[in-house]
Amino acid sequence: MGFLPLLDRFGRPVTQLRISLTERCNLQCIYCHREGYGSSPAGELSPSQIQSLVEVAAELEMRKVKLTGGEPLLRSDLAEIVGRISRVKGIVEVSLTTNGILLSEAAWKLREAGLARVNVNLPSLRGEVYESVTGSPLLGRVLEGIAEAEKAGLTPVKLNMVVLKGLNEQDIWSAMKFIEGRDLVLQLIELEKIGAGSEIYSRYYSSLNPVEEKLEAEACRVEVRPLHNRKIYYLKDGRVKVELVRPFHNSEFCANCKRLRVTADGKLKPCLMRNDNLIDVASLLHNPFSQGAVEEALRKAVALREPFYPRRVRQT
Repeated sequence: MGFLPLLDRFGRPVTQLRISLTERCNLQCIYCHREGYGSSPAGELSPSQIQSLVEVAAELEMRKVKLTGGEPLLRSDLAEIVGRISRVKGIVEVSLTTNGILLSEAAWKLREAGLARVNVNLPSLRGEVYESVTGSPLLGRVLEGIAEAEKAGLTPVKLNMVVLKGLNEQDIWSAMKFIEGRDLVLQLIELEKIGAGSEIYSRYYSSLNPVEEKLEAEACRVEVRPLHNRKIYYLKDGRVKVELVRPFHNSEFCANCKRLRVTADGKLKPCLMRNDNLIDVASLLHNPFSQGAVEEALRKAVALREPFYPRRVRQT
């Protein structure tokens, strides 16, 4: 069977798969959007099912896989999953998003399994603010996890900070000092009006415009990543790297989206912002599975991709 790369009807290539491994989590972050999926899954995909899905996706020229949750480190078989998919022909990077609480114990094992890098949720470097946002007093363990990931070479370690009005806005500058000269990137994220974020949006939303103006003035270099058209600011002779993620007030986010999401219970999710066009794939991944049927499901999901900001994306 000859495979063609996945393009949606807006001409956007789909080269990345973002797989939620579990809905379980050991934190209760006030803004959690559960990857835009609010149900309680009956069961999680097995390592062999995930491998089968990634194999077909790789044949369709998907090249990168991001593992997320929930908290993926709650999966006892995480290293096995990483090992299986990192060995799939055509996959060039497997990365992980985590809250970091269990990361110090797992970093080296995951690196050995083939994990390339990690993103770590870090809303604040102040313990009281961290606890008010996450419900956990374990900031120290997260910082240990970040340091261990850095030592293990899971770099660059990206620190995800959702900016919240009146809570952690002042922590942006201390976080920049924290990463200076290290193989860390500070990723500032605007609060999204989905999931739990919908309930707190009016109270905690903080525009990144003032921050961006200051970064523009101080940066020695600015890059634009192809993914979501994100800007990366290099400060202090490149010793500090800050990336802006603005999914809710940035039409370029959709125009440059290259991702297809997979829910923990095995549904293909064409868009973070929608739950009315999911495609079941779990039922197609039992051994023996039909490669053609899984390919058809992937193509169907890609065909359903529609920008959240459709007026800024030209249909081809």
